[in-house]
Amino acid sequence: MRITFKKLTAVMLAVVIFCTCIPVEPVSAASYANFSAGQMLIVTEPEGVNMHQTPQALAANRVMTLGRGNHLYVSQINYQTGWMLVTCGGHTGWVYGQEGWFAPYNAAPSVYTYSQNMQAKVLASALNVHKEPVKLSSNILDDLYKGQVVDALGYTNTGWTKVSYYRGSSRIEGYVSSAWVSVTVKPAATKPEKFTTIYGYSAAVKSTCSALNVHCSPSTSADVITSIYSGDVVNILAQSKTWYRISLNVNGNMRTGYIYRSYTKKKDAMANLRLSVSSKTLKRKAKYHVLIRGNTGMSLKATWKTSNKKVATVSKKGYVTAKKKGTAKITCTIKVGKRTKKLTCKIKVK
Repeated sequence: MRITFKKLTAVMLAVVIFCTCIPVEPVSAASYANFSAGQMLIVTEPEGVNMHQTPQALAANRVMTLGRGNHLYVSQINYQTGWMLVTCGGHTGWVYGQEGWFAPYNAAPSVYTYSQNMQAKVLASALNVHKEPVKLSSNILDDLYKGQVVDALGYTNTGWTKVSYYRGSSRIEGYVSSAWVSVTVKPAATKPEKFTTIYGYSAAVKSTCSALNVHCSPSTSADVITSIYSGDVVNILAQSKTWYRISLNVNGNMRTGYIYRSYTKKKDAMANLRLSVSSKTLKRKAKYHVLIRGNTGMSLKATWKTSNKKVATVSKKGYVTAKKKGTAKITCTIKVGKRTKKLTCKIKVK
């Protein structure tokens, strides 16, 4: 059968029209996650995701980098290229929807533990610590403040960092927004500081320090025994470059702990030692007990002597006995560790 040129042209035109009317199915990028416009997402990529002015991965086209934990709103998706138009923190731009870079904001969190010792430094002026990785006011445990460094235990796929730290003697473990902390590897342990024993000194907590943790060892990451507060005074047993080893009463028991030196003021506890009287007049055969006033917080040894036994004698515990008319000087030598201090009292017998 002969096909005329007109018929052939008509057939070809019909084929073209038919093909152009077939709807084109979206061709998703091989690694593109199946999100949708109007959805809230959270950045889960540890190194963050770049936002661009246009859907092109060019350095000169970059607006900013969205850090892990940032929330973003998807307003438009190009299903053929895999680019999403999003808004985050007042900025609007394009990000590539790489699978594993994002997660739905309402997704069930999965917690991943860090394989090495990490720490988190707070970047926000104030940061809520949540009991669970859910942003609810009823879920808030505590607050951290800018510059504080705490232990980082792990992270979730929904933009939270799991942290641990002490508040007083209580250990707190919770979750903070990953967008507001800087997570780094803990610095390598340094050589232990050398402590030197000192005697008769105390440490008073500075008024600028509302609370100071007492650790069981000289490290801010060590367990906290208790806390002491502005104006509290404790006894110093030894000192290093940055720490004091102290003794203090905790619930009726004497404990040894460590405090950071820079938050305290060192005081000479022996400077407050004195005798109950500087002079005393007694009648012959009278007795009088001279007492030591003041407290160093440490055990002390006192030695008593008289300058004239014929006028007045003194016992090992400071009891003076008047013998005959005259004057005598009573000397009390106090020893605290390797330090000594002499106190005197004038006795006049009439």
